[in-house]
Amino acid sequence: MNKLFVSLLIVLASVGVLAYSGRCHPSLLAQRQHLTPGTVDALDNSPPLVAFTTVALGGFRGLLADVLWLRAMRMQDEGNYFELVQLSDWITKLEPKFAAVWAYHAWNMAYNVSVLFTEPEDKWRWVMHGIDLLRSDGLRFNPGEAALYWELGWLYQHKIGQDLDQAHAYYKQQLAHSMSLYLPNGNADDLQHLISAAANREDLEALPGMAPWLQTQQEAGSDVWSPAFLEEVSRSPQRREHLVASPQGTRLLHHLRRVGMLTTLKMDPDVMLRLDTDFGPLDWRLPQAHGVYWSQQGLRHAENAFDRLRMERMTFQSMVDAFLRGRAFYDLQGNLTPVPNLDLLPNLLRTFDRVAEAQPDNITVQTARRTFLRKAVLTLHSYNHIAQAGEIYDRMVALYPDEAHPAGLNTYLVTVWLAQGDRLDPDQAMVLVESTLMEAYWSYALGDEERSKGLTLQAELVWQHFMKDLTGEGHAERVGLPPFPQLKQQALQRLISLQTDEMIRNRLQAMTES
Repeated sequence: MNKLFVSLLIVLASVGVLAYSGRCHPSLLAQRQHLTPGTVDALDNSPPLVAFTTVALGGFRGLLADVLWLRAMRMQDEGNYFELVQLSDWITKLEPKFAAVWAYHAWNMAYNVSVLFTEPEDKWRWVMHGIDLLRSDGLRFNPGEAALYWELGWLYQHKIGQDLDQAHAYYKQQLAHSMSLYLPNGNADDLQHLISAAANREDLEALPGMAPWLQTQQEAGSDVWSPAFLEEVSRSPQRREHLVASPQGTRLLHHLRRVGMLTTLKMDPDVMLRLDTDFGPLDWRLPQAHGVYWSQQGLRHAENAFDRLRMERMTFQSMVDAFLRGRAFYDLQGNLTPVPNLDLLPNLLRTFDRVAEAQPDNITVQTARRTFLRKAVLTLHSYNHIAQAGEIYDRMVALYPDEAHPAGLNTYLVTVWLAQGDRLDPDQAMVLVESTLMEAYWSYALGDEERSKGLTLQAELVWQHFMKDLTGEGHAERVGLPPFPQLKQQALQRLISLQTDEMIRNRLQAMTES
């Protein structure tokens, strides 16, 4: 009887303690929310057992997160990435302030899960899942976490911007398309339009003549507030031209693009324009500009020297990539080819100087600047910016005297090309082939057809030289140059787009029709 009595007392005491803890739980949660804003209290789409355990554990939900994390590590070792995605999703909801889980979850989707698919559109979907997880959720719960800004910038700079993924060209094409919804030309003028646009629907409808015009559009069956409206307009040039033919339509498009930038892409046009002035001109349709944006956003929250340096490094690395392939060029079939953005040079030099002066003993910064100056000399000279190439050569020699060649710039260029031999990287090969083809077409336009033929042959030889050793499975598709006929067409179209002389332009245009 005594044992039964004692057991009953223990049960009653346990019930009382549990009831008291239940009464205290709301106030504890309120204090937690006040001290750590953004804490999530619900697990969406989780199994009943996980949801029940979460509520029952309350403040001890970290223990459940640890258990799930251990299982996630096993799933990673076993290559079970799909279950790993779900586990990581639960962990991020259990511990939304655990930045490492957000970073790992995004990286896993963009790198591990994406490669399980064969179709580029499926790969792209998972890469975007990783990006959206960080910018829409991870940074929402951890707005001051510098590491998450770096991770987001890395997905743009490395996963999309580099050529290590078999589907990298598709990624760039899709990113450019999605950005064109908001920034059709990807430049500062587009950003100015967004900055001056109405901030919300009420402000837009308050503009003179807007309310009745919007009502007319709605009555005509055009749902201008539909999330798909911008996509529909972008696919129909006639519809877009009809809209922008009126000031009301133009204001509507600018407003919708502004809202989309802020709510979907989580990017502030005001900040983008400032960065474009400091580091540009950038083409915001390409990944390098996003690397600059997110690294500079992260720099605002960097609290230690390591974070500050890696944010600065991502900035100048993205700018170097943009200098070499940071401007979107579309051929007549609408295919995207990233081409050099030589206008970045002044701001890029200033950025390197600033970081190098702040880190005079950092070997990685000094090596990066030296490597860039070498590539800049070659790239500028290849595109006939002879004077600038000479200036950069002089700057390089002043900073790194061992780079000097006794016979000067021209001999230096020949020596560098010969020394590289089979080690031309894709960017260098593209620069050499395309610039040679542009020079060939320029010679043709001036009437020197023999020189034009000779330069075209040289360009083809360089193309063959670069492509001949790309024999590994998928190697040519990943890092190889486009087919030579496509490069010829691309170089011709680019040269036409740069011409102001009508006679030269017409002569070149005739070549595209022959």
